[in-house]
Amino acid sequence: MGFNKKNILGIGVVKLLITLAIVSILFTLALPSFNNFIKDSRLTTSTNIIINAFNLARFEAISRKKNISVSKSSNHFNIFEMSSQMVLKNIQTDLTGITLSPKDLPEVTYLGTGYRLIADNSEVTVKLCDDRNVGKEITISPAGKLSLNGGALCP
Repeated sequence: MGFNKKNILGIGVVKLLITLAIVSILFTLALPSFNNFIKDSRLTTSTNIIINAFNLARFEAISRKKNISVSKSSNHFNIFEMSSQMVLKNIQTDLTGITLSPKDLPEVTYLGTGYRLIADNSEVTVKLCDDRNVGKEITISPAGKLSLNGGALCP
């Protein structure tokens, strides 16, 4: 049995280059979708953190039968008891690439009944927008109920 070049199996350089070219084209097409996926995930995560902060404050107000407030600092939300000013929970947030509107969120206080402590019968609205002008809007009713609008208009 002699040595025959036709019997050697393997990948040729041309086939390897064609495969690499196809993979790089597919990667280039998929990259923008992956970036949008990451930005959507950040927006959803930030929205969920804020909703959880307000829900936790309402739950604590009902279970303790005391006024509980939520306020935002630079990179976290504080949930605290109004009478003693004792911080019950400090929720860290990473709002990288997310813009909150209004910038200075008003302090929201829940009564022991779960209703919001308000001077007028107005809703509190928090808008979250990313750099693509995609946004979500959280609305807190006077009754303390949260609602989410996923298609908020951003500037």
